[in-house]
Amino acid sequence: MAPGTRGSATLTTSQIEAIGRLAREDDGSSSHSRRLKARLDEADRRLAPATAVLRRWHGLLLLLSAFGRHPAVVRAARASLRRFEPRVKRLTPRARATLIDTGIIGTQTQYTFGYETLRTLTSFCPGECRIDWDQFESPESLDPILYRIALRAEHQTLDDGLCTTQEWIDLARRRPSRSPARRRTDLDWLVAEIEAMGLGRDAAIATFDGAEVPIRWNLIASRGSSTLLRLHDAARMTARGPLRRPLDAARLMAAPMLIPSPLPPHRAIEVRAVANAALAARGREVHAMRYANLDEIYLIDLGEHTALAVLGVEPAHRLPLEANYGYMLFARGVPVGYGGVSPLFRQGNTGINIFEEFRGSEAAMLFALTLRAFRSLFGVQHFIVSPYQFGADNEEAIESGAFWFYHRLGFRPVSRSVRAVADREWRRLSADRSHRTRPEILERLARSDLRLSLPGSDPRDLFSEANLARLASKITDSIARGSAPDRASAAERMAERVAVRVGITGRHLRTSAQRESLSRLAPIVSVMSSRLARWSPALRARLRVILLSKCGRRERPFARALGEHDRLRRDLAAALRA
Repeated sequence: MAPGTRGSATLTTSQIEAIGRLAREDDGSSSHSRRLKARLDEADRRLAPATAVLRRWHGLLLLLSAFGRHPAVVRAARASLRRFEPRVKRLTPRARATLIDTGIIGTQTQYTFGYETLRTLTSFCPGECRIDWDQFESPESLDPILYRIALRAEHQTLDDGLCTTQEWIDLARRRPSRSPARRRTDLDWLVAEIEAMGLGRDAAIATFDGAEVPIRWNLIASRGSSTLLRLHDAARMTARGPLRRPLDAARLMAAPMLIPSPLPPHRAIEVRAVANAALAARGREVHAMRYANLDEIYLIDLGEHTALAVLGVEPAHRLPLEANYGYMLFARGVPVGYGGVSPLFRQGNTGINIFEEFRGSEAAMLFALTLRAFRSLFGVQHFIVSPYQFGADNEEAIESGAFWFYHRLGFRPVSRSVRAVADREWRRLSADRSHRTRPEILERLARSDLRLSLPGSDPRDLFSEANLARLASKITDSIARGSAPDRASAAERMAERVAVRVGITGRHLRTSAQRESLSRLAPIVSVMSSRLARWSPALRARLRVILLSKCGRRERPFARALGEHDRLRRDLAAALRA
């Protein structure tokens, strides 16, 4: 009997792997599709509750749901996924516990989510997320919010400690739920009350996130589970071609791509919710998706029923000089991977994480197409991957050999010594297909950034990311040495001086977004402001556009304008070297 089950499994993991091989060999013919579907139906009938088998079977079904060539195979995989929850329920509690944080329907995800993610989850999956009071070390840290929610006449209960934080919330939310199918949880109630009382998002985020509230998400019949989560109308049930491989990745990335307009609000809300749920079900969060800007979400067709969602960031949560975008990859509407890009002048710091179920499918092709989209969106010529993405303090990346994924696409270590190690190891891999890179070598390879420069790019366009830390330190030093009575006054003086040098007047500062943009970027420009006197009027006019667009409705115009201002990049780098 398999550990943790109430019966023996008749389907083995080796048999599932055999079906997986048959799926990868799919030639698109009707006869092959019928044979594959028959194997799927037979295996589904023989499936019994054993955690290793269930997890492997679930992964194969997701893979076929996303990349199955024939509609009949896709429908069979999705039908089996819809029947998956009863199988999970037949596991013993101990066995189900091994599936925590997998996102599989019928299991749990436990994580300390940020407030913005929880706003999305309580709207997208009401009645499913709860505060995990047993794991909450300091429940009283929520009391400042409760004092704002409670009427003055109710404060005495909290003041005298007549009930705990949990007991007060339970008492306050006893109003019957309007939806008997999904009872409103303590978290649903708390988020709704915070929104209703108008605390302000910044204050709510600071208070709630500072409390580090542990959350338990029960994925019972949940459309947010990895089992069922899909974009509604993204998966047309027609046949697709074989899995694609990039033959010349750099040339593909450099080719222009038609970028659609940002999505309308109702569609943007759905994409943001699905992207955040795909991450949250697996116990993950990404800054750019948590604070996604509904005015700037693109959904780009990558061919063969795959798509790329690019999500910009709300103005209040943008980076100082870099732009910041998250992305989610879909195949037949199924989320298959995610990552981000931070455009900075003509380069972009990027990376990708393909969900475990979809590794080895079209990952390389989808990432190449993603970088092609970034090239078209932002004018990026150089792509940089930081060491964390392929192994530095990242055990998952070491186990998956992520370094070689980037290497095969043309990325190379920036450090000469690390590149020499990579070259030697690549020769061993090429000579012996059975050779596997040892973890300690992968860790050595993760001591340098990786870089890929597109054909025709100029290496002089590069702006070292180490400059960003130098820039921040220089600004701090400038404020400390200045004569302003406080830091706020120092910031105002910087903005005034930069405005005068660039020619920004009151007529340029008609909106709060323009004023906020100048306020954020003025300290950065002040580092090199003495050089502006040597600039032509045309160069200063282009700088005005940059200084007034950082906090605009969309960040793309800022990223494009920054990438096209060579003189700004050169003078800022020179000032930091000095």
